[in-house]
Amino acid sequence: MLRRFVATVALLTLATAGLAAGASLKSSWLHRKVVLTQPLYSVLVMRGTFGGGAVLSREGLTVVSPEKGIYYQFHGSFFAGDHDVVGRDLQEVVDEVSAEHRLMPMRNDPNTGRLLPPIPVSRPAQLVTYAAGTMLKVRKVAVARDHVTLTFDDLHGHRAVTTLTVQWPQPLSRDLTEQPGIDRLLQQFLAPAR
Repeated sequence: MLRRFVATVALLTLATAGLAAGASLKSSWLHRKVVLTQPLYSVLVMRGTFGGGAVLSREGLTVVSPEKGIYYQFHGSFFAGDHDVVGRDLQEVVDEVSAEHRLMPMRNDPNTGRLLPPIPVSRPAQLVTYAAGTMLKVRKVAVARDHVTLTFDDLHGHRAVTTLTVQWPQPLSRDLTEQPGIDRLLQQFLAPAR
């Protein structure tokens, strides 16, 4: 019984340390106004809704890794595609996203429940550039198993306009000892706003 209690306390201590480490990273960046020192990119694509309509969705593309440097990634599972589009050439990534999303996915008719055929999308993916010198506000800091993603709002009230992801080469430690390296990678793109 005592052994089980000690094991439970040890696990709770580790979990608390992990939460504290993630909280430290979040407190360093969350709600901060920053100025871009390098461009960040997003892509706008058309996607279907459950009601059968279509909306434009925006996804940030920029990823930085200590091993791979800077590259661009579109998460296909977020939209209609079934695979991510990853590459170092930004235009090639956008072109592939456009090709992948020329058809909205098959969907259920809300009235009959029947499967409807895909709808051709006339609008190709659009690249949106946030140039160096642009001021943004960090809306969200998400710490995942092997990456950290900052989501930005612009200062005109538009929410989640782009993201910057730090992709770590292995799973992040519970106490986030990688934070100094993560901060260095983020600081390649971001400077505090004055």
